[in-house]
Amino acid sequence: MQIAGVPPSRYAALGGYGPGGCDDECQEIPIKKEGDPYDLAAGAPKIYALNGSNDAIHEHGDISNEYTWWALYQQAMN
Repeated sequence: MQIAGVPPSRYAALGGYGPGGCDDECQEIPIKKEGDPYDLAAGAPKIYALNGSNDAIHEHGDISNEYTWWALYQQAMN
């Protein structure tokens, strides 16, 4: 097995540290509220690392909420 990128520890979770090894194709941004569109046009990064620490995701299992639904909707509609 290979770890994607170089996390601080071999036991680090992707959700805690985001994607690694794709600096030219990745961009970390705060997860957005419903109605605030993501830039998914030509020239946008291939991978967005969505940071949910802005009061959107409070704990490991808190991923089914309006922030994540909006991100999925934006991806599906593009």
